[in-house]
Amino acid sequence: MNPRTVTAIVVTYNSGRFVDRILEDLLAMDHVDRVVVVDNNSSDDSTARVRSRIVGEKVTLIESASNVGFGAAVNRAVHEECQHSEFIAVVNPDVGLGTDVFDRLLDQFDDDRLGVIGVQLARSDGTPVSSARFFPSRSTILRRTAVEVEHGGRTISVDWLCGAFMLWRADAFREVHGFSSDYFLYYEDVDICRRARELGWDVVIAGSVSAVHDQGHGAKTSPVLLRANRRSRRRYARRWLGKSGWAAALAADVLEQAGTTLRRIGLRR
Repeated sequence: MNPRTVTAIVVTYNSGRFVDRILEDLLAMDHVDRVVVVDNNSSDDSTARVRSRIVGEKVTLIESASNVGFGAAVNRAVHEECQHSEFIAVVNPDVGLGTDVFDRLLDQFDDDRLGVIGVQLARSDGTPVSSARFFPSRSTILRRTAVEVEHGGRTISVDWLCGAFMLWRADAFREVHGFSSDYFLYYEDVDICRRARELGWDVVIAGSVSAVHDQGHGAKTSPVLLRANRRSRRRYARRWLGKSGWAAALAADVLEQAGTTLRRIGLRR
């Protein structure tokens, strides 16, 4: 077995129904030396469930006084609890992991320029869901589409990985200064992968390794999350695609809102 160890970070927000599974999965893995849970001021039983799992020093709970967003919560965990970590796994609470995931991924870090690696995410029924994509362009932002990477089960370099599961070389995460605080939710994973690649780190998906990621796929997105998505899209477009990219993001907002209005009055399904 690869002797490398991983500090796993899980950000929760009203995630009580998922907490037990992800902690069971992580605590069953020999490579995971610590699990750091950052709770973004949940109103459910998330923190109580985490506390019930705290044994010795293997599980740490950080409670935020407010919902600071996904990236900021991960950054806090890295700053406070991962000073000596060699590898950092960012794992959504709604992800399910097999016991051999880290054993299969850590060997890839023999490549000194590998900064972060992801896996093929799938629903519980095995249906693949978004895991790695090409960077957004002005045209894809305007058309509100995303271009998936077809990895064919191979381990290949990609533009960016879904933030639901990322295994980082800690030195790479620190060099890019973690997730940008400009994004409360959405596009923080696109942005950090782009910054990592700009600095010469490789971003890779291990297409033959899989994990379960069910929540949200096929479900209707709430108005609050839609607004967060649009705000992050505008910020990403302005930062990486300039004024024309920002204009494309604004146009995409208008098209989305028009579609919502038409559906509300029954002119579109």
